[in-house]
Amino acid sequence: MSDHGSQEEVEVSTQREAEYQLYQLFKFSEQPKLFILPGSLRKSCSLDPIQFSVLPI
Repeated sequence: MSDHGSQEEVEVSTQREAEYQLYQLFKFSEQPKLFILPGSLRKSCSLDPIQFSVLPI
């Protein structure tokens, strides 16, 4: 399963770990499934930064 998340989502999931849950719906048009991932995304996911700020120097 692959998805995209923002740096903000990762930070909030870490700061509010006891309250945070990521919900993902998939196979929606076939037979809908719900996947719930509780807690810090840093602890439960492989995070690969793919977006960068590009500023002139």
